Amino acid sequence: MAKWVEILQRPAYQALTPEQKEEARRKFFDREVAPKVKPEEVETHWQDFYAKIIQLEYPGAGEQMRK
Repeated sequence: MAKWVEILQRPAYQALTPEQKEEARRKFFDREVAPKVKPEEVETHWQDFYAKIIQLEYPGAGEQMRK
């Protein structure tokens, strides 16, 4: 299975609406990440995953939020 950074670079992903991108992120996480962690840790891993992918998609987004 592709890594998220590979999916992020695909023109098909870039063409998605924000809602579709959100759905794609969640599906990737549910399929690729969640099964590999303890059930009680899924939410924490989702938050970490989401923070990292937002930084990949929108570099500097975290800096803007801190200002």
